[in-house]
Amino acid sequence: MDKFKNENPDGLSPDKVFPLAISLKNNTNTWMGSLDWLFGAYGTIQEQWNKDADGNLEYGSINPGAKQALAKLNEWMNKGYIHADSALWDEGKSAESWTAGTAGILPGANWVPDWPAPDLLKNVPGAKYKAYPIPAGPEGKIGTKWQNSGVNASIMINKDAKHPEAIFLYYNYLLDNLANPAAGSDYEYGFAKGYDWDIIDGQPTSDKEKIKDFSNEFPFLTGPARIPDLYMKTLVKLADGEKPETPYEKQMAEFRKPENWAAAKVVMSQIDIRKQNYFTGAATPTMVSKWNLLRQSEMETFNKIIYGKLPVDAFDQFVANWKSNGGNQITQEVNDWFKSVSGE
Repeated sequence: MDKFKNENPDGLSPDKVFPLAISLKNNTNTWMGSLDWLFGAYGTIQEQWNKDADGNLEYGSINPGAKQALAKLNEWMNKGYIHADSALWDEGKSAESWTAGTAGILPGANWVPDWPAPDLLKNVPGAKYKAYPIPAGPEGKIGTKWQNSGVNASIMINKDAKHPEAIFLYYNYLLDNLANPAAGSDYEYGFAKGYDWDIIDGQPTSDKEKIKDFSNEFPFLTGPARIPDLYMKTLVKLADGEKPETPYEKQMAEFRKPENWAAAKVVMSQIDIRKQNYFTGAATPTMVSKWNLLRQSEMETFNKIIYGKLPVDAFDQFVANWKSNGGNQITQEVNDWFKSVSGE
């Protein structure tokens, strides 16, 4: 980051460059411009419920490691590594400084090559990018969030429906025929000719740059049918230089970029460092009444520490207030829920 700011490869002056593109507006543990990897370098993942040394659930933002992460962020802010407007930036906005070439690092997912990387290549001639592994902290600690599930759609079934089983029959059909289609089947090349695939120059293609009216946004009623581990396994296979064999592998080889394949391999090479959020239940009783205020306090305190408006030691008072203002009760309720569903 220091090299990018003070010895910028495009010759930009240091006051125009803020190497780390992050979002501080809504969440710091999020899907773009996230900071979970930095907190992970100090032994916690913020804004989620992690297991402590005794196997109990602990809210990651009150772990002592969070204080160390905030101190590092304050240092980076003072050095000009982080843009002063980051507290106003949501996830999409955080990417804009990267695609403009004024930030060198964008924390993101394996699909960044599909978006927003094309904007970087368009805006900054000669730009190159690649995925890097999650770094370890000063004591060798390392961690990042686990994308908790592959869920990207939900469906509600009316309790009075005469045939609620119909939706399961339909989705099973999609899983059997579309998620990993057989060679020679109706869905060998995709779902709908002219939309997510077409014949171009006599050859079937799923390359969205070649298909005039490309669209794969249609929801199939239930959301795209996916076999959970097939996507990443396929990208790793391609990254390893293996030839795509099945229709699905061929689609991924054409639709996903080599940088995407490589990023997936980086992710899977560090599968053991990914920390699951262990609380996935409905809001507990105290969460309903207290959580919004606790989260507001957290975001305000964290941002003020990062920006130097509060000393780093203000974290200790935040934790004490968090616990006394409902946090301890929520922690008890979360652990009661966890024990009830895990049999522990």
